Amino acid sequence: MKSHLVLLGIFLVFTVVGLVSGSDDFESLDFESSEESEEHVGHGDHHNHHQFVPNPFEGKSAPEAVVASPPVITNSNAPKLESQKAVPLGMGTNVSGFNETCNSSRICNTVKELQCVETNSTCQCNKNFVYAANTEGCLRIMGTQDARGIMLNDCTQDVQCQYGKWGTYSRCEKASRRCQCNADAIFIDDTCMLNRTVGDLCVSHKQCNLTIVGEAVCKLIEGSSANTYACDCAIGHIWDNHHKECLKVAIPEKAINSTCKSDRQCQASSLGNLSRCDHDDLQCRCHDPVKPGNENVIVYKNICYTRKYINDTCTSTLECEAGITNSVCEEAPSYTVEKICKCPNGKKCETRKNSAMGIFASDISRSTLLCIAVATLVFGRISTGHP
Repeated sequence: MKSHLVLLGIFLVFTVVGLVSGSDDFESLDFESSEESEEHVGHGDHHNHHQFVPNPFEGKSAPEAVVASPPVITNSNAPKLESQKAVPLGMGTNVSGFNETCNSSRICNTVKELQCVETNSTCQCNKNFVYAANTEGCLRIMGTQDARGIMLNDCTQDVQCQYGKWGTYSRCEKASRRCQCNADAIFIDDTCMLNRTVGDLCVSHKQCNLTIVGEAVCKLIEGSSANTYACDCAIGHIWDNHHKECLKVAIPEKAINSTCKSDRQCQASSLGNLSRCDHDDLQCRCHDPVKPGNENVIVYKNICYTRKYINDTCTSTLECEAGITNSVCEEAPSYTVEKICKCPNGKKCETRKNSAMGIFASDISRSTLLCIAVATLVFGRISTGHP
């Protein structure tokens, strides 16, 4: 009885194994017998309904049937969706920062207003945004409109102003959250420009005229091959480094009495280098710094000359005429000097007198001033009939 039970158990095991591996074995079998069976059916053998089925275990041992592997199913040939794009290893979505590599905008940190630029495959700021290093993101440029068309002017970082219309020389005033020009700049034509002085490079007349005291212009530098411009005083004005301004040159016709505040105003006029601004009355006067005194300098035809006498060396007749009437500047009889002041034959030459006008009040001696005062008093009494 026990032997029968053992044989029955072995039979059941082999039956189960045959069912599990049967599908694989059928695929590998030669189906010639099936084809032959179908051929017989085609010839009208309708009586043979029970066809022979080959034993899958024929010619095989049990272990071989047990270890048979099922076929591996893959989808390597399955079509991919066009919208799918490969993401580089180590990268997720919405994580890449400014200037980091990308191949689509979904990789860039959109919260920080970043997008992927195809030209260099890096994450860059969106339009009208600028990168702020201390925030590791992009902020809106001031003076630009948002998606609703609203002009934004509330800033938090300097770069928001510097990349806007205010330009490089601007900053964000933290208290007011408004863009302002730096202390060394001025707002001109909707941008901040550096304050200029004479000789500094410029781009417009306003930049010079609005930052330099007095009349100034942006002028082409002579001899410049690159069309370079620099600030300079306007025509009829002279730069004074002490006062830091462009001062008006003394009027030629009235130069000797023109109002002034700097020597350069007088010296740039027709009076020339032998003139100065009298700081007592702030008027232009003739003055010789080497030989001060009213007898050593004289004004003639709105030009200041050193007074000349007969036989003094000269370079022009005007020098002689300024101090001596009818005199001329001619060649000297000796070889020691080239030219001297002479009185032509038949001419009467006289020394010109210098008036108080045109000379410094300090150059007039006290005795001279006293004589003038006494004479004025005496003539005044005589004209009025007083003894």
